Order: sequence, then C-alpha cells, then structure tokens
Amino acid sequence: MFLNKKDHGFEKMGINTQALAILVKKPANSFLALKAIKNSNGIAVAVSDNQIMLAEKLLAKTEGLFAEPASASTIAAISNLLNEGIIDKSDKVVCLITASGLKAPYVLEAIIRRGKKISFRKSLGVKLQILKLLDMGVSYGYELWKALGRDISIQAVYQHLNELEEKELVKSDWKERRKYYQLTEKGKHVLNLLKTLILLF
Repeated sequence: MFLNKKDHGFEKMGINTQALAILVKKPANSFLALKAIKNSNGIAVAVSDNQIMLAEKLLAKTEGLFAEPASASTIAAISNLLNEGIIDKSDKVVCLITASGLKAPYVLEAIIRRGKKISFRKSLGVKLQILKLLDMGVSYGYELWKALGRDISIQAVYQHLNELEEKELVKSDWKERRKYYQLTEKGKHVLNLLKTLILLF
C-alpha cells in the first residue's frame, strides 16, 4: 500500500506484489511510520517485483542466500538509492535479510514462469547443493565446505545447515566430537521435487 499526498490528506493506492510479507492492505500505523521517517531524516523508496527478483538472484549468486522477497527488497532498494545519489558506493550500508526463500514457494513458481533454468538453479543456491551432497551420504560441515569448492565461508555453510535443520530438511547428530548431518525424509522429498522442477524447466 502506498500513500500519496493529495490536498489535505493522503490518497490510498492499491498495489500487488510478490513480497507478501510487506503487503499490508490497511496499515494501522502508516502515519506513525511516515512521522518516524521524517523525524529521523530518513527516506522510503519503492521497488518493483522485477527489482526484487534480480536482488534475490544476486544474493543467491554472490552470498549463497535464498531470500524471501520481502527480505530481498532491502537489496533492491540499494540500487535505487545509488542511482538517485542518496547513498554513495563508499558508504557502509546494512541490509537486513530476515526470512528464507523456503517460506515463499511462489517465488519458485515465478522463476519457473520466466523459463530460466540457470536462474532457477542460482536462486536455490547453496542449500540445494548441500541437499544434493547429503543425499550422497552423511557428512559434516568442513567436509561439505570443501565439497562446495570453498566459494563461500565455512560460517555461511553452517548457517545454511542450521536453516535447513530448522525446516526439518536435515538432522544432525554428534559423533566423536564432530557434528554430522543427514537428510530427513522431508528433505529427500523436497530435494526430489526440486530435481524434477529443474529437469522440467
């Protein structure tokens, strides 16, 4: 929902987006939010679904993160702020990525509709690779990191493993002072579905 200033008040404008987590039909505290932005000398920017999708692909490619659209909108906003000269490339900016793309299956559907097989694979990122590796057998963090080609930090690998475990796609067990991971039945089912989608599209 956008609020455009009109005469003595604000005009409500409807909008549709894939970033459902930030799509609020009737914001209860919209005016308080606008007041906070003004008082803090802040700024609000709008981003398109296409920009959000590009941001998701960028996160998957460069950081190995599959983000939920609302989270990826912060990355999309950076491009707009740079283009408008509001921030500079030398500035340090923190973007909060609070939700996994696994919470938004409709994102996969949108990617499929675009018919881009390579982009689809990139969007799934490191998590899909980890699931594939664990499908070959039980493994531990350092071993998975080496198998992934060490393209990302080992800390990032453990972060992905923790998120997959939270979704009950993998489970872990300590053996001889080392934490081993393996696919759950749910994880195997999800992996098979993803493999089928990749073959189809």
